[in-house]
Formats: sequence, structure tokens, C-alpha cells
Amino acid sequence: MRIPWLGMVAIMSGSAFGANLVNDPGFDQQPGVPGSPWQTRPGHLADWVERAEGGHCARLRSEDAKGTPLWIQNNLPLVGGHDYMCGFSVRAAAGTQYRVYLEWNKQEGGYGRCTNASWRTAQGGWESIRFRFAYPEAMKPPYLVLQLQGVGEVRYADIVVQEAVAEPLKEGSLFSASFETGAPDWEFGGGVQVVNTSPRDGAVCLQVTGKEAGDDPVAIRRGIVTEPGCRYRLTYAVRAAGGSGETTGYQFFRVFTGWDHLVKDGRDFGTVGQQDGLAWQDCFGSWQTRTLEFDHPEKPAGPLFLTLQVRGPGSVCFDALELRQIGKAEPPPPFTLLLDAPHYRDSFYPGEARDTVRGVVRFSRPGVARIRLRLARAQTELVLSDRTGTEIPFAIPAAIGELTAEGFAADRSSLGVVQRKIGEVTETPLGQAVVPRPDGVLLVGKTPFFPIGIWNAPAGDRALAELAAAGLNLIRCDGNAETVARLARFGLFAAPSVPNRVPEDAAARLAWQEKAAGLVRELAPASNVLAYYLVDEPLWNGTPLPPLLAAYEFHRQTDPWHPIWLNAAPRGTVEDLARYNQACDVSGVDIYPVPEGGSHSEMEDRTVASVGKYTVKMLESTAYRKPVWMTLQGFAWKQLFNRQDPESVFPTPEQSRFMAYDAVVHGASGIMYWGTHSIARPEYWDVLLGTIADLASVAGVLAGEPLPPKGYELIGTGLAWCGKRTPEGDFLIVVNESPEPTTLAARVPWAGVQVKALDGPAGQEGTQRLLPLAKGGFRDEFGPYGVRLYTTAATWPRNPVLLKPEPRTEPPEGQSLREAARFLGETESYSGKANWIWFPGTSRVEGSACVFRRTITLAAVPKEAWLIATADDELALRINGQVVVEGNQWSRAQRLSVAQFLQAGANLIAVSAKDSGKPPAGFLCDLRIVQADGTELVVLSDGAWRVAEKPAEGWDTPTFFDAAWPQAEIVAPYGQGPWQNRLLLVPAL
Repeated sequence: MRIPWLGMVAIMSGSAFGANLVNDPGFDQQPGVPGSPWQTRPGHLADWVERAEGGHCARLRSEDAKGTPLWIQNNLPLVGGHDYMCGFSVRAAAGTQYRVYLEWNKQEGGYGRCTNASWRTAQGGWESIRFRFAYPEAMKPPYLVLQLQGVGEVRYADIVVQEAVAEPLKEGSLFSASFETGAPDWEFGGGVQVVNTSPRDGAVCLQVTGKEAGDDPVAIRRGIVTEPGCRYRLTYAVRAAGGSGETTGYQFFRVFTGWDHLVKDGRDFGTVGQQDGLAWQDCFGSWQTRTLEFDHPEKPAGPLFLTLQVRGPGSVCFDALELRQIGKAEPPPPFTLLLDAPHYRDSFYPGEARDTVRGVVRFSRPGVARIRLRLARAQTELVLSDRTGTEIPFAIPAAIGELTAEGFAADRSSLGVVQRKIGEVTETPLGQAVVPRPDGVLLVGKTPFFPIGIWNAPAGDRALAELAAAGLNLIRCDGNAETVARLARFGLFAAPSVPNRVPEDAAARLAWQEKAAGLVRELAPASNVLAYYLVDEPLWNGTPLPPLLAAYEFHRQTDPWHPIWLNAAPRGTVEDLARYNQACDVSGVDIYPVPEGGSHSEMEDRTVASVGKYTVKMLESTAYRKPVWMTLQGFAWKQLFNRQDPESVFPTPEQSRFMAYDAVVHGASGIMYWGTHSIARPEYWDVLLGTIADLASVAGVLAGEPLPPKGYELIGTGLAWCGKRTPEGDFLIVVNESPEPTTLAARVPWAGVQVKALDGPAGQEGTQRLLPLAKGGFRDEFGPYGVRLYTTAATWPRNPVLLKPEPRTEPPEGQSLREAARFLGETESYSGKANWIWFPGTSRVEGSACVFRRTITLAAVPKEAWLIATADDELALRINGQVVVEGNQWSRAQRLSVAQFLQAGANLIAVSAKDSGKPPAGFLCDLRIVQADGTELVVLSDGAWRVAEKPAEGWDTPTFFDAAWPQAEIVAPYGQGPWQNRLLLVPAL
């Protein structure tokens, strides 16, 4: 369907466009006849045709491969020195070549210039195109040309040439766009339009849509003035709008900048590209705020241009763009300091040797001749003229205070200063003392520990007991002391969430600190708190870094004995990830590559072997100085969106086992699983519990110290390995990262005549084999993505028991994991048109609450009535005073028969709702009534509901007068917002 460009502009109130300077833009008059502003050359196949949408359009045809028929309009009244936008609708068969351009001559008689002279290729169907141009001074009035090239036919309509008036700026910004007045200063080709679907700053947003692979449309905003030597931050909102060709459902896009061509004082400076934003990013169906920071180039450059691009097939919405100058562009020093002693939090802990501060200086660019290091009264200098490589070690007598490194060029000029504060921890731990070893393995007390966990705790105690029995030992959970205590009853460690953004406002910051300190001090004494969880995927989500750094510093000072964990998305450069890893003690990434070939991995490797590569990438982003916990796939992609999808693909037992050990071989010191809340087939739990049991059976090996490589030689195509040393003996872990079989030839410094080879959980019948060890060597065969553990030790050590579950006299209550999966598999997704609503302006206020009222009048008792209602997070709904729905899990609702609660006459629906988790909050209701006469009455949650922040006396009675209450705010239509389309309709128990 064609969207008339002119009509779209006309309907927007407060349009920022100037008047249309084209005569007869909709071809109401027949072109080519006397008096028409449109003319063509004699002999050209040009005519006037009706269009299905009404009105007329101009048509050009050609039967000659060299033909270039055209329509032309002369003497457009443009003003010299002003910027203009030209827009038009065009329709032609895919592949047809056409163009629309303007041309003008100098008043003195010389040739002026032509704009947008390049030929375009039609995509098929009607398209709306726009381009921006500057009309110089001292020019004759221009002429506008519509043209076809070669054999074919093209139709034109809705021709517009208007002065481009910039959208009003937000206060303090250099550029902003909310598209409330359209997109008056943007240019774009087919696949871009302003649409009325945005719940952000206004009612509209810019939607960019690629029809198919290879169709990567762009929207461009030019003419933004920036200053040399300054740094800028662009923020914008983005969400996927459907049509993705990826198995994950993610949609790829990018936002990048450049500088237009500049000729100054007779010198041609050319154009400047912006490399930082050229990498493809991805998004999903909820709004996210992203950022792009960049510096104005060192050389002179023309005005900045901003490009939004989508990789087809699929569609992305953009909104709330804002560009601000954030300071001067100061390049970082050409070196960094990396500490080895002290190895954790730059602080000496009790019992740690503290005679020397050791580390390395890492160089990021050449030109440094020497480094001077100072700590208290000690000083040392590194001379680099005779050194090679990118890192140089240093050692300096230890002291508590500022470690300063200053770099100097050969001419003795300073190249910058880097500082690290060396501290010491003297506080007594409130609970367990948890500190990483230098190799990343956690020491709980003084005991090495390997975490094996999931992200979401199941609701039932029986399911928790099953996880603990399989060997699971850690669950990431909310920052609630009751939740932490519940996990302790099953012998499970907890990683509770803590607040992660420190407000800028001084009063709000003090309130935040008081609340955060109280929470941490409440959690810290619990014997099963292993770490605090700070934030998920901050780089990918565009989370500002300074508030995260402030939160990290606050929490580590409040409790120096528990590490802080941050998880990243499988996106971004090592350098960008490293910036965010400043805000954690434990880093990690989630990677879900099954089915193989999907788009979750941004690497060239999209197989299960990408897990090892991402482990290395995350270790590199921590400079190999922080633990990395890998989050692996505990779900099937398609079941995230449709629990009953018959084509859902869960990792096989072989894939699941390989991914876990591939992470360990490459340096992971913990394994987590995400997505278990969506498992809707019992057999998927069988796979995952099998892998958990496998890891748990050798967790003592996984927590072992790195094995010195001397004396070990392992040869085999596609093989990767690591060695571990424990009190029980030495162990090798070997994986085949290839889909092809391979042979291992190993030489080891082991005594004896036999080597144990483990193919599955230790202690399980049939998983251990004996291989002959002759002359210090052995051989073994590997299948595709095979995993083996080898040793001559007598036992395969597990994690020591650090927490004992509470004794039970009765079986735990609730569904088993397999029962819950079977139950979930019987659910269907809600597909109605209800909205998430709340009290105006408070949906994103933590802990907000409100009450709703809606009165409906029925002529008689209905034949049927079915209700679906839920709230994020707590809900109580009454119909005519009787409780119908109560719940605290927004993602599940029942379709309830409620005809028995309704009556002839007025009926009151009264709802109380509260946010008890992470904002935003919302209430959703879908009531369908079959009336006595057979007609259907549909009552949805929308702006017609009355709402108040606090209940007044009698608020839930029919006689209460609610006309003074405001109407509810629509937070998001169903399918949008953080809830997306994840509401499940579950059968009654």
C-alpha cells in the first residue's frame, strides 16, 4: 500500500515544513497541455493516468534502452542560501531506473549545479522518497525534473519541494528529534516513514523497513554543526518492529555519523567517516535507550550527518534522538596499568603477601620512551627504548596510597598520567568471605568453589530440591532477604541483585545510598550470599557508565567481602566491554548458539564452538584479571515466543556438555544458564539436569589451580585443552571444537600404566574408560564436539559441601521441574488488543501503586463472560465486590468464566495494583461478554478506566463518584514495552 507523502505531511499538526513550492504537485491538471506547469519533450511517452487511491499521477514510458523521457517544471521560487527538502511518491517495477533532480544556472549565465542526479533503482510498488539540498545564492530559479532511464514505466505523484525547517531543539541539546512534526529535515529512500506507534516522548516515531535481504534502507539527517576538538554523545530509543529473518527474532540496525564534504580556503578536506558506529547492532521488540559517543575529527570537516540504517528483512523504530556536547575530546594516555599484586580490587586482603605492588604497563600506541612510577616514597622508572612487545612488568615496594604512572616522550614531554589507588581491607566479613584467586576461581572462606547456576529460581520448593540434588549450587535472584533465605534452605548459594544506578540529584543520591546500604547490610550476613548481581548487558542496552561505576564503588565499599557480577551481551568490542568491566569484579557474557547458524553470535563462528571464543573475548576485556562466568543456553529460541512451537530446538546433550566444557577449557570460572523459565518440554530438563550433574561430579577439578604446561603436549586437529591441579592429582580437560572426528596424541609427565578417560558424569556407569599409558603418552579418539577428562588420580573431586540444606521430614511442595514444563507446554500466548495502563506519570516510579475503576451497564444477565487480567507485579480484581483475580506473576493469567459475577444494570470492576519489582508497572484486562441478545461487548484496559494513586473510602463500591479521578495512562499497547508478547494463558490447576 502506498502512503502519499504529501498527505502524510498535511495531517501532522504543527508541521515544521514550509509551503510546497511545486505547482500542481498532485497532477490535478493534465501535464503537457497549454497552461500546465508540467511539460515534456516532444516525442516522449509521457501521459496522465488515474491511480487506484484516487486522483492522478504522471507516467513516463520508454521502449528504447537508451531512452530518457522526462517531465519538467521550470522556475521554482526558491530563495538563495536556504535549505530545502524534495519529496515524491514513485511506483515502478523492481529494477527500473529513475531519478528526480533539480538543476540551476548562475544569474551571470554560467552553469550552476545539479542535485540528486544519481539514478535510483525501484523496489516495486509505491515508495516515498526524500532528499535534502542547499540552494546557493546568485542563481536563476531552478527547474525540477522527473525522469526514466531505459525500457520500462514509472509513475510519479505527490511532488513536494519545501523549505526544511528544523524541529525545535530540546533544551541543552545540539540536535534532537522526536518526530512530532514529522521528519522535516531528514532525507530517506523507500522503506522509511513516520508512524503513529511510539510510546516514547510523543505519539510518533520513525520506522525504517527493509523488505528483504540486501535491502538496507537509510534515513539521513544532515547539517549538524559540531566543533573540532569536542566530544559528543548521541542518545536514542530503538525497538524492533517485526519482520526479522533471524531465528532469534532480533533485528539488525546501525546508527553512525560522518562529516560532509568541506572545501575551505581553496583546500579540499573531503568527507570524514565515523568508524565507531559502523558495526551492526541488534534490538528486540521493547524500547531500549542506546548511546553513541564520538569525537569531532582532528582535521577540519563539514557539517555532521547522522545515518539510521536497518538490515533487511525487518523493521526498526527510532525515537527520542538527542545529541549533546559532553566536553573536550581528550585521547586517553597511550598506556594503562594492570595490577597482579594486589590482584583483587587493588586492595590487600588479610593473609595476602603485601611487600610488593606488581603489575604490567600495557601500551596502546607508540611514542612512549619511558614510564615513571611512584607509590608513597618509592619510585621506579621503565625505559622503553630497548624493549619490544606491548607489556612491560614493574615492581615497586608496597604502600597504601596512590600509585601514579606518568609517560614521557623522547623529548621528555608528558604523555599523560594514570593512577590507581592501592588499599587494604581490614573489616571483618559479616557473612562468608568470598575472594577470587588470581586465576579467577572463587575462594569461599579459603575453599575453592566452582559456581553452577541458573538465573531464575522456580516458584516451587520441589523444583528447587531437584536442582540442588542434580548439583546446582547458585541462583541469581532478586535482592530480597526472604528469597536468599529460601535458597539457603536447599543448600543453594544466591547472587542477589543490588541497585545499579546512582542518581545525579544530590537529595535523590542520598536516599539511594541509604536504601542501597540498608539492603547490602541486610544481605551480607547471609551465609549463602556468593556475590551481588549489578546489571545485565549494560553496553548493549546503552546503560550510562558513570552511574554504574558509582554504584559499583559504593557497594564494594559497603561490603568488601563479596564480589560484584556484571553480565554482557555477545556484542561490542573488547575495548568497549573493558570500559564496563570497570564496574564489576566478575564479568561474563551470555551466548545461545543453538540452532547453529543463528544471529545470537556476532562472530563469524556461529556454531557451539563460539562459546569458547566468547570466553576468551571476555577474559581479554578484563585483561585476564577478573573471573568470567559464562551464561549458556537453557532454553529453545522459539519457545521464548511460542511455548507450543513444534519446531523449537533445544541443545542436545552433546551440545550442552560441549558448550560448558568449551567455556571451562578457555578460562571460565563459573557456568550459568538462562531461559529455564521458558522450558515447556520435560525432556529439555532431562538434558540440562544431565549437564549440571556432569559438571557437579567434577566441580572440584574445575575449581583446581592452573596446571603448569611443562611436560604436556597434546596434538590433534581441532582440539583445545586446559590442565587443572587439585590435592587429589592433576587433570586434563580436552574438547574437540570441530564438527569432524579427530585423534588425540598426548604426552604427559604422569607415572603408571593407565589413564582414566571420563566421557560423562563421574560415578555414572559406563562413563569411565581406561587407556594404556606407555612411555608417557596415550591416544584417544574424539567424535564431533567431543569432551574428555583425563587423570591418573584415584578420584574425581566434587565441590566441597559449603552449605547444608535444612533437614526435611516431608517432601517439598509444588510442581517438579518436569511437571512445570509440561504445564507450561499446555499454555497459549495472549493475542488480544488490551493495553498496559497505570496512573499517569508513575509507571516508572519504583514501588508505585494505584487503584482502577470501570463501570459497565448490561441490559440483562449475560450468556457468557470471559476475563483475562494481570498486573506487573501485584493484582487484586473484584467484580461487584467479589474477588475474582489475585496474583503476583504478570506473565501468567487464566481465562476465567465470570458470568456468574455479572448482573443486569451497572457492574463495577475495581482493581488494586502495585509494582513490587523493577519498573515499569502496568495493569492489563481483557473482558469479553456475550450479552443476552447474542452481541459481544469487549472491555479492554485503555484510557477509559478511572485511576487514583491511593484508594479513598468507598472507592470500590458502586456509589463512589469517580469523575474527579484522571483517566488511566496507556503505558504500552500489548506486544510492546518490556512485556512484549510474553503473557501466557495457563490452564486452571
